[in-house]
Amino acid sequence: MKRLAAAALAVLMLGTSLAGCGNPQPAASGGDSSAADSVIELTFWQEAGRAAWAEEVLKIMEEKYPNIKINMITNSTTDQKKNLKIAASSGTLPDIWYNWGGSLASYYPENDLCYDLTSYAKENNWSEKFSEQCLKLATFDGKLAGYPTSITTMGVIFRKDLLDQVGVKVPTTFEEFENACAKIKEAGLTPLALGGKGGWHTMRLVEILIEMYAGSDKHDSLNSFETPWTDEAVVKAFAKYKEFVDKGYFPDGFVSLEPNDARMLMYNGSAVMTLDGPSLLTAMLQDGQDISMYDYFKLPTVGGGERMSSFIDMMQFRSDLSDEKLDAAIKFVETYISDETIQKLGNLVKQPRAYKDMTVIGEAPSYVPNMMSDMSKFGSFTISDQALPQEVVNSLFSVQDSVALGSMTPQQAAQAMQSAVDSYKAAG
Repeated sequence: MKRLAAAALAVLMLGTSLAGCGNPQPAASGGDSSAADSVIELTFWQEAGRAAWAEEVLKIMEEKYPNIKINMITNSTTDQKKNLKIAASSGTLPDIWYNWGGSLASYYPENDLCYDLTSYAKENNWSEKFSEQCLKLATFDGKLAGYPTSITTMGVIFRKDLLDQVGVKVPTTFEEFENACAKIKEAGLTPLALGGKGGWHTMRLVEILIEMYAGSDKHDSLNSFETPWTDEAVVKAFAKYKEFVDKGYFPDGFVSLEPNDARMLMYNGSAVMTLDGPSLLTAMLQDGQDISMYDYFKLPTVGGGERMSSFIDMMQFRSDLSDEKLDAAIKFVETYISDETIQKLGNLVKQPRAYKDMTVIGEAPSYVPNMMSDMSKFGSFTISDQALPQEVVNSLFSVQDSVALGSMTPQQAAQAMQSAVDSYKAAG
């Protein structure tokens, strides 16, 4: 199996790393279950940020399907990624696990470790159930690698009152967007509430700049390593990013600022815009914000790249599940994002769901369907921290910081990215 040898070295750590989850690890339960068993037991690993949601779903499952028992283990975000890889190398994967998309999910179909749902989806008309983009984002090398639960696409979310206050209209070109940032800065406000700690928040701007300067086809070939990262488009993207930094379009000290703290700058009226998806709605509601104050526009780009950065959340299943266990697993996931669950749990449930209509149930601003409509119109690319291998993603985060701090030129940053790609490829 690809890249499993290195992960095998970490198998001895499994007991220790899972001990911190607060639950003992149940035995993996893939394979055929006895026909005599009246209760179907499934193991499920969930990421901690979604634990409260999942715990409530388990209660619903107990009432709705008393013959299905879900044994859940909760991991931190870091441990979810790490422990799944360790379990993969030791043959102890759970029956169901939450995962993100892109390179975090593709490892499992590449190594035949998760159930290929392609035939199941065809037999059950999933093309009529799910959005085309969601199924595409869940497919790797022709294998449908999981059940997509929600979709996120990135755009500019802004305070309507503050944009009006500085006399700026919603930009329709990239030049107008730059002019808007300049006017907001002149008015004593922060144009873009982005926090650089962890790298993923500021990456959202960098990847849009790469899409704009490279064009869609070249952007895809950069992510597949067919085009070198020393390409002029990458240099231009880092140069524009540095220009925005030098002009003060981000919060002071943004490189070490938590993304959640950056969001607070919009709440207190000192920042006007951010780059985020519909999930920001959930955060706003949980933070007690008046969501009617906010709106959205697609960041307008020039050149050949107009797509929107997107990603899905999904549930993956063990490759050796029996038909009986697969049916039970599907029932669990469908309950996880059912209308009933959303109506009961409200903002705990991440929306929009990956279903075809991509509608939001409950309190929602009009910008959410507008974002989904734009994604369908302009298309999408997989967000960079899922499109790239994690080793290369870490280099991207580091390089972004170096450009922002002035310790790397855009040319040096592009070369550093190519060096990271070369090292990854050399490692096999």
